Amino acid sequence: MSTVTLAELKAYLDVTTSDNDAMLQQLLDGAEDEALMYMDRPALPRRGDTEVDEADSNDTEPATGSNVAPSVRAGIFLLAQAMFEAKDAAEMVLIRKAAETKFTPYRNQWGV
Repeated sequence: MSTVTLAELKAYLDVTTSDNDAMLQQLLDGAEDEALMYMDRPALPRRGDTEVDEADSNDTEPATGSNVAPSVRAGIFLLAQAMFEAKDAAEMVLIRKAAETKFTPYRNQWGV
């Protein structure tokens, strides 16, 4: 189950029916998982987090719902949007790059 809610994603995507709820929840779960892997974090950064390393944070409570850092939340929405609405591969790449831009300040490990 995702930290960001299905209702929040549906509002972002302007989806008003429940016809695609199961699929949207899967996309949301996948987008949140991908965000965590990209940022190399065990939990989503919270609103107001300034520390890059989650382990250095004094507050050990994980982010919940609207407490997720706004740029991270926007990145998760963008990843889900890319999978749900992209008309072609080029559009998907652009939307995904925008999501990465949102996650990058919170990234722990850059690798080689």
